[in-house]
Amino acid sequence: MGTGGIRPFFDPPQGERQMRPEAEHRWDPPSRDAEGMVEIDLREQLRLLQKRVWWIVGAVGATLALAVLYLIVSPRIYQATASIIIEPEAPRVLGENTEIVDFVGSDYWSNKEFLETQYKVISSREVLRRVVEKKGLDRDLDFLGLAKVRDPERRLELLERIDPVEVLQDRMRVEPVKNSQLTRIVVEDTDPERAADLANTIVEAYVESNLDRRLEGTRAASQWLADQMLDLKTKLESSELALYTFRRDNDILSTSLEDRQNIVANRIAALSSSLTELMARRVQLEAALSEVERVRKAHPDDEFWALKLRRVAESPMVADLRKRYVELENQLAAISERYLEKHPERVALEERMQTLRRQLHREIENVLSGMRSEHREVAETERQLEQMIAGLKQEAFELNKKEIDQRRLQREQENNERLYNLVLARLKDADLAVMLRTNNVRLLDAAVPPPSPVKPRVPLVLALSMMLGLFGGVGLVYLVELLDNTIRDEEETEQLLQVPVVGMLPALGFPKGSERGPDRDLVVHLNPNSPYAEACRTVRTNLLFMSAGKPQRIVQFTSPGPLEGKSTSCVNLAIAMAQNGQRVLVIDADLRRPVVHRILGVSNERGLSTLLATDARWEEVVQSTAIEGLSVLPSGPIPPNPVELLHAEKFRKLLEELSRHFDRILVDSPPVVAAADAAVISSLVDGVVFVARYKKTTKEMARRTLRSLEDVNAPILGVLINAVDLKSQEYSYYTYKRYGGYGAGAA
Repeated sequence: MGTGGIRPFFDPPQGERQMRPEAEHRWDPPSRDAEGMVEIDLREQLRLLQKRVWWIVGAVGATLALAVLYLIVSPRIYQATASIIIEPEAPRVLGENTEIVDFVGSDYWSNKEFLETQYKVISSREVLRRVVEKKGLDRDLDFLGLAKVRDPERRLELLERIDPVEVLQDRMRVEPVKNSQLTRIVVEDTDPERAADLANTIVEAYVESNLDRRLEGTRAASQWLADQMLDLKTKLESSELALYTFRRDNDILSTSLEDRQNIVANRIAALSSSLTELMARRVQLEAALSEVERVRKAHPDDEFWALKLRRVAESPMVADLRKRYVELENQLAAISERYLEKHPERVALEERMQTLRRQLHREIENVLSGMRSEHREVAETERQLEQMIAGLKQEAFELNKKEIDQRRLQREQENNERLYNLVLARLKDADLAVMLRTNNVRLLDAAVPPPSPVKPRVPLVLALSMMLGLFGGVGLVYLVELLDNTIRDEEETEQLLQVPVVGMLPALGFPKGSERGPDRDLVVHLNPNSPYAEACRTVRTNLLFMSAGKPQRIVQFTSPGPLEGKSTSCVNLAIAMAQNGQRVLVIDADLRRPVVHRILGVSNERGLSTLLATDARWEEVVQSTAIEGLSVLPSGPIPPNPVELLHAEKFRKLLEELSRHFDRILVDSPPVVAAADAAVISSLVDGVVFVARYKKTTKEMARRTLRSLEDVNAPILGVLINAVDLKSQEYSYYTYKRYGGYGAGAA
C-alpha cells in the first residue's frame, strides 16, 4: 500500500478529529406541534393500508360471503300493519256527562301515561290470548314453526313447551305515531296473508277487550252509585230536619237572622255616634274644669278671679252684675271726694255695693256648679251608653254564632242535596252508557297482505357486511401494526430513537445454506446496477453530506445483536466509497466472531489482533483486495482478551496512523449488546452507524443499543436499516421520498 496521496477537500485537521462535541452529532427530530404531538402524516396512513390491502379485501370478502349465506338461509319475513285511533274518551253521543268512569285525566302527562298504558295493553297476554283462541294458533304448526318437525312425539313435546302467546308477542309490535292519537299494530310472519289476518285480529281483540273493560267499570260504577244514592238520601233528609229544628228553636222562622243582625247593627251604630258626641262633650268639660282650678290657683288674692274664665265672663247674669258693680264703684269714687266715710249717702252706696258683690259671688258659684253638674251628667250618660253598646254587641255576637250554625246546617243540607242529585244523574248516565256500548278505540286502516318481504333487507345486510369487513380489516391492519415491535419504517424509527436513518438497504435474498464469500456478498462490486448497490451509494452520499461540516474519517459499524447484516453492509459501503475514488480501509474489529475476511476472500492469519499484540507494522498486515481503492485489515487470530486489546492505547495510535494514509476507515465491530467491545471502539472513532435488521431488530433492542452508545458519549451518526423487502411499502415509500419515484427502481 502506498503511504502518500492527496487528502479529499473535506479531510479535517488531525486535532479536529479528536474533538467530538455532542452538539455536533445532535439530530433534530421531526417537527411537533404546540402540544408536542407528532404531525399526522395521512400519506403514511394510506401507505400502511396499501401495504396490507389484501387483508382488508379478504375481510370484506369474508363478511360478504357470510352475508350472502345468511341471505340464502334466512326465511322471508312479511310485515302487515293495521292502524287504530286511541282517544282519551269515548264519543259523547248523548251529552257531556255520559262518561261514567274516567280512564284518563285532562292534562298532557295524564294523556301520555294513558296512551303508554294502552300500548302495553295491546301487547298484553290477555289481548293476545283472545287472538290465539280465535285463530287456533296453539294448533297452527306453521305459525309455531313446527311444520318441518316430522317426529310426532317430538312435535307433541314441542307443542307442550311452546307458548303461542309468547310467539305472537315476539312477532308483533306497537308503534305509536308521534304527536297524534294514531297507533300502528305491526305483525311479522313468513306468510303475508297470515300476517295481515293476525294484525286485524289483534285490533279486534283489543277493541273488544277495551270495551269489556270499560263496560265492566261502568257496571261497577253503576252499582256503587246506587248504593251511594240510598245513603245520600238518608243524609239529605236528616240535614233538612236539623235545619228546620234550628230555625224553630231560635225563633227565626218569621224574621231571618239577617234582619235581626241588621237591626242590632243599626242600633249599635246610632248609640256609637251618640257616645262619640258625649265623649267629646265630656272632654270639653274636663278641660274647662281644669282651667277653673288653674286660674283659681294663679290668682289667690283676687276675689273675682273667676271672671277671668270665659264661660263665667260670658254668663248674662254675671255680666249684668259685674256691670252694675262697676257703675257703683264709679259712683263711690265720685262721692268719696265730697263725703266722708260716715256720710249716709256714702254708707248707703257701700252697702249697695256689698249686696251686689255677694250676688256676683253667688252667681259665679252657680256658673261653676253648673259646669261640675253638667260634667257628672255627661259622664253618667256616657257610661250608660257604653253598657247599652256592650249589650248590643253581645247580642250581635250571639246572632253571628247562630248565623254560623245555621249556615253550617244549611250548607250541609245543600251539599247533601247536590250530591244526591249528582249521583242520581250519574246513575242514569251509567245505565245509558251500558246500553250505548261506546268505545274510545276505532279502526282506521285494516291490514292488507304485503306484496314483498321486509326481512332480510338485502341492501342493508350487504352494506353492513361490507362496512363490517372494511372496518374489521382496517382494525386488523392497525392491530397487527401495533403488535409488530420491530424496526421497519424510516420515520417511525427516527421518532422512536431520535436519531436519523442514514439509509435502507434491500434484502439480498441469498439462498439458504449458501456460504459467505466474495462471489456472494460483494454485491456492489459484482452487480453495481442492482437496487442494493444503488442503495449503498445512497447511504454513501448521506454519510458524505453528514460529513460536510466535520468529516467522519473513521466510522464504526455495529448492531444491537448478531446476524443483523452489519459486516456485509460495512464491506459493501466500503466498496461504494472506493468506487467513488476514495482510499478505503475496512477494519474487522470483531475479535470474537470475525467474518470480514470471508466476505472479501482474504487470509485471516494476521490482522488487527496481530498489530495489537505484537510489534508488527500495519503495512505488513493490511491486505489489498481485488477492488481498486479498497484495503482490509482482518481481525487476525481470535485473542483471549479482546476488550483489553481494543482498550489499549496502541489501538488508538493505530487508528491515528491509518487515518493519515486512508480517506475512509470503516470499522466492523461486535454487536453492542453481546460485548463491551463496541462501546470501547466507539470512543475512538469519528462516527457510529448501528445496523438494524428489517422486521427482526426489536424496538426495545434498538433503544437499549442507543442508550448503551449514548452512555459512553458515542458520536452516533444514525441507523442503517438492513435487509428491507424490495416489495415492501416501507422501501417503496423510502425510495419515493428520496428520489420522487426515480433512482432505485431504475438501477
